[in-house]
Amino acid sequence: MPTYNQILVDWLDANGLGGQNFLSTQDQTAGTDGAYAALATALTNISDAGLVAITFQKPSIHTPAAGSGPYKSCSDRAVFNLRSSANTAGTLNVVAPKSSIFLSDNKTVDMSNSLVVALVTAVTGVLGDSHGNPWVTVKQGFREKVRKGYSA
Repeated sequence: MPTYNQILVDWLDANGLGGQNFLSTQDQTAGTDGAYAALATALTNISDAGLVAITFQKPSIHTPAAGSGPYKSCSDRAVFNLRSSANTAGTLNVVAPKSSIFLSDNKTVDMSNSLVVALVTAVTGVLGDSHGNPWVTVKQGFREKVRKGYSA
């Protein structure tokens, strides 16, 4: 079954450039079409494909306050390796990671860092794989730079 409930995270870095993450939630409970029921019917009636889902996103607006660390660009990221309760693998990319989360090699994430521990707790609490299986393990993290033209 495909993922229905996702979180879309928009970022703004110190250079004024953006990045995005799509994250799947553990809660894959289907909602209702609500005000979009007529649209769902019209789309279904005009297409030979089967309508799987309509997702309505309502943003929670935050005031961006980009930092000034050495990895301040959305093309810089910390990549975390995840494992779900169903033993599926995934990754979580954090754009413009703070330098304080890395070990002295400036590449490996310090998994005992309090900021990292807080992130792992938050991730395992609400996020999951594309079937809603909770992420139960965040094994490791590392820093990478994305080539220009690739999104977060």
